[in-house]
Amino acid sequence: MFSISFEPQSSSSSRRIAIGTLTIGAFSERFEAPLHYWSRAAYECHWREAVSRVVCGRKRSALITSMMEPAYANFFEWWPMWRAGAQVLIQNHLLFTSQFRGDRAFLFPFRHVPPHGRHRRGEPRPSEWRTSVTSLERFLQLPSRLPNPGVQWTRCARH
Repeated sequence: MFSISFEPQSSSSSRRIAIGTLTIGAFSERFEAPLHYWSRAAYECHWREAVSRVVCGRKRSALITSMMEPAYANFFEWWPMWRAGAQVLIQNHLLFTSQFRGDRAFLFPFRHVPPHGRHRRGEPRPSEWRTSVTSLERFLQLPSRLPNPGVQWTRCARH
């Protein structure tokens, strides 16, 4: 099973943060997504694109769950994904903005996903969760709440 979504916004909740949930198999984690730079719709569009990339055969992608203005942020929270046959490996990482060259480098976030298994010598391996490509396909088949029907998933459009 795989899903990523926002909880419905209550009238008492902050309009600057959206609460979301990422589910990978039996694992589930809530997260806070700042809404200063990206809107709820921007996150949701990004997630569908990221998942679609993996379904369409790309080896690397990532789900960003905390995006701030790149010029002022020190890091972003994201979940890199690696396709390994019919399986998808997912980890939770911080992506430090010091890795970027140029102020427009983050327009293409998927370029920053490292090869799977790359971590610093002597550090423990990061936690990792597995799901199937089929579970990502099922996620994409769910109706989107995005305001523009043009951003609905179309089977393996150019990515």
